[in-house]
Amino acid sequence: MLDSLSLFIFYVFDTTFGSFRLVTKFDLL
Repeated sequence: MLDSLSLFIFYVFDTTFGSFRLVTKFDLL
């Protein structure tokens, strides 16, 4: 269950800050 919970949290985090991460990647590039 811990693995599933971790994946769920990571999915939610990625979905929430996905746009911010993309902007950061482009800025770094």
